[in-house]
Amino acid sequence: MELRDTHCGWSFTFQNCGVQLILIDFRLGLSMSDGADELRLEIGSQCHLSQSGTDIVLFPEETPSVAPVLSLFKAIVLGIEIQRGGKLTINFDGDRYLFVEPDSKYEAWELGCPSVNQLFVCQPGGGVSQFAGKDAR
Repeated sequence: MELRDTHCGWSFTFQNCGVQLILIDFRLGLSMSDGADELRLEIGSQCHLSQSGTDIVLFPEETPSVAPVLSLFKAIVLGIEIQRGGKLTINFDGDRYLFVEPDSKYEAWELGCPSVNQLFVCQPGGGVSQFAGKDAR
């Protein structure tokens, strides 16, 4: 895994990273790993899955609406982009994307990278907080 801090935000690139676990409760969770590094994503707000030219809106608190995300189990993660304004985009193989915009009232998503002690949190209303070291746990 490579994490780059850019002018526009942060970018993750991977070699052989895949979705290992999908968790559905009142949030949508994805656990992704390339064998050496693991990322854990929790989405608590409306998000979008784009596949085959179709945009599907997912509402994590409405369990049946997130069923289409099950197609991402074992999908290869090509990259993750975090914009400083709070938009998160995950690029998967097969021309599939999952993206989350900031929520006006709540933390829309949280992305943790335990192996490098990094945590990114989308702030209510936009913006991203980044925590490192022991604060990332």
